[in-house]
Amino acid sequence: MTAPETQSRLTARDIAASVEVEFQRRLQEHSRIFGILWKSADKPDDILAELNEMGVAGSVLQFARTNVEQIAAIAASVGISLTDVLPPSGYIPPRAFVVNEDGTVTLAPPEDGYDDWGNLIPVPEPYTELYTEEGIDPYTDPYTDPYTDPISQP
Repeated sequence: MTAPETQSRLTARDIAASVEVEFQRRLQEHSRIFGILWKSADKPDDILAELNEMGVAGSVLQFARTNVEQIAAIAASVGISLTDVLPPSGYIPPRAFVVNEDGTVTLAPPEDGYDDWGNLIPVPEPYTELYTEEGIDPYTDPYTDPYTDPISQP
């Protein structure tokens, strides 16, 4: 004969089940969004252009990165690794990207370096703002020496 379950036991099971459901939901939602962005018929360039236009591309990719980190942490807490629940192709983007200071995202060219028309795609450089509201910042502009340039002198 089994002893009746206590309210504490029932509550603990409910909490554990809720955590498992949330973990599975995060995995499914991450896989869905990752697939849409990187593996769908719509090209990542086109989708990211739209996200850039909306002003959310950088935050979307940062959210995805944070979500994967949290999935990995939850998996580790139960003794499994991230690759036990997601293959590397399910969380490592197939193309490099740069999140620019303004929150937009620039994709590196495809692995072969060419677009659909055979044009070489240049590798993006991280965007660094060299200018202040007042003009050239002599401390970050490599072409200005603040000690010898008369324009930079106070």
